[in-house]
Amino acid sequence: MHRLYITALMLYPYVALAVFNPTPGDQLWAIAAETGRITSAVEGTQTRIQQSDLVGGTYTISSPGRYAVVEDLTAPAGAITIDITASNVYLDLNGFTIDGTGGGTSIINASAGTTNIHISNGMILNAPTNALNIASTTQVYLKNIHTKQSGTTGFQIQNTAICFLSQCSSTDSTTAGITTNNASRIIIQDYTSEQDGIGINIINSNQITIAHSTIYTPGTAGIASSANATKINISHTSILNSMGTGIQLDDTTYVTMEHIVIDSPASDGVSLQGSSTYVTCNYFDILSSGASGITINNNILSVIIKNSTIISTQAYGIFLANNNQEIMIDAVDIISTSSHGIFANNPYATSQPSGTSRIAITHCNVEKSGGHGLFFTIAPSLAATGIVFDSCTSIGNNGDGFRLDRSGSGIPYFDFTNILNCTASSNNGSGFMLRTGNSLIKGNIAQYNLNSNMMVVYPFKNTIIGNSCTSQAGGFNFIEIADGSTSHDMYLNNYAGAGSNLIADNYSLANSTLRKTDLRGDGSSAPNDDDLTHWVNISASQT
Repeated sequence: MHRLYITALMLYPYVALAVFNPTPGDQLWAIAAETGRITSAVEGTQTRIQQSDLVGGTYTISSPGRYAVVEDLTAPAGAITIDITASNVYLDLNGFTIDGTGGGTSIINASAGTTNIHISNGMILNAPTNALNIASTTQVYLKNIHTKQSGTTGFQIQNTAICFLSQCSSTDSTTAGITTNNASRIIIQDYTSEQDGIGINIINSNQITIAHSTIYTPGTAGIASSANATKINISHTSILNSMGTGIQLDDTTYVTMEHIVIDSPASDGVSLQGSSTYVTCNYFDILSSGASGITINNNILSVIIKNSTIISTQAYGIFLANNNQEIMIDAVDIISTSSHGIFANNPYATSQPSGTSRIAITHCNVEKSGGHGLFFTIAPSLAATGIVFDSCTSIGNNGDGFRLDRSGSGIPYFDFTNILNCTASSNNGSGFMLRTGNSLIKGNIAQYNLNSNMMVVYPFKNTIIGNSCTSQAGGFNFIEIADGSTSHDMYLNNYAGAGSNLIADNYSLANSTLRKTDLRGDGSSAPNDDDLTHWVNISASQT
């Protein structure tokens, strides 16, 4: 089923994103339409290439036609082994090996200005630099080529448009298995990388598709993209035991990644840095990260993470830091992180009075985190608005279930935040610890939390409706801590179970409204008026 290249998404009413989303089939179809074919057979005789042809140095293919290697080759000293200077060339390595030990630079080179080059069926060992160097060409087709121990890169694709690489592999390349640099319309399919510096390195390239590939034990990253790369599609790919990051995007735009497995990276599973924008992560499984499952850091705009699982990280499940906007996290399970499940530090660092974060976290489940389940914090004098938690659960975490906080006291400035239909249960801190203003807190459930079930700190003009707080393990079911000024909060149709229930904690809630709300667990409701003077300073013994 074809998808539109631009998909418009509305996140709750707060986040609007546009995400580039081509399928591999779309790009294959486009290339087939442009070139007339993806693979082809050439009629006529083959020109044989054997070791004796390399006595004088480089073997140059200067005429169109079909060429076949007929024995294992050893690279000539200080020179390229095979240099393709003509277009419409079909080079079949016939299952033989070219050993680059003692050679000069690249083993096979496709020269600038050539087009319609096909290379297939062989192995290249010990290239001094690149095993295959594809530079300033068009319409290149590489199939069943395997490189090993390349001094720089297995497959170097530079200044090239339209390249299809299928059923190839690279092992032990120093810099990368595949590098695309200033290239466009590149398809990498059924590719295997093992112990390369980077499995696939995308630099200043566009319209890159990676599908059905596996990357084992890369040194720096499984897949890296940088330098204004754009329109990247990665699907059905696994990255295992990376010595660094699983996937690293830096200054990259319009990226769609789906059906990805990242297992046991030494650092982050996915890292988005440096103004990367319009990124979608769908159907990810990230296991046993040495740092965070996903890190989104430094001016990142418009990211969707959905339908994914993150398990057993050594830092955070998802980490949002420094000026990130228009982030949607939906249907993600985060289990057993060493620190917080979802942690946002200065999600939009701006001066008061407002900074529009537009972050929506919906239908997520966070369990057994070493810190808080979902924790958003901002520094003094900064502000964040437009944050949504909807239909999330936070269970069995070592800290609070949901925490919106800032260092220092004073005005809350998680402003215009919606916390809707969430559940916090059996956490070692509070169920909800919220420093909010002008916000809607509605339909939430808190139970069996070791501290208070719901704590609203330095509140201002919140609407708190239809929440149920019962069976606190310690502390209170409901508690408000003010700064001595009026809070102007509205409580409506809330319920607190039997136990210790306190509102105001020795501060005044005058000018607030408390209607049809049982905060004492005795079946009684607050009077249907705005006078809360008799609700102030209720002690546990009076409940």
